[in-house]
Amino acid sequence: MGLLILKVFTIEFYRIALVFFTFGTLMVVIAHIRTRSCVDVYNHEVPFKTNGNIVLLSFVTTLFTFMVLFILIYRLDS
Repeated sequence: MGLLILKVFTIEFYRIALVFFTFGTLMVVIAHIRTRSCVDVYNHEVPFKTNGNIVLLSFVTTLFTFMVLFILIYRLDS
């Protein structure tokens, strides 16, 4: 589905669209990992605890994605 959306973009924006597609895919994979590792999320007797590794992985993925996007947008002007 995401690869079909790439056809909407012109050739100059293919790399940016590919970065967004990769970012979305990675976030879905991270969400899947989180749901597999946290079985007791819906148990109200157990206090909620943020999974620090997943938060760190999401942060690093987002930071890297936006750095790549800024570089690609900067190169787009030149």
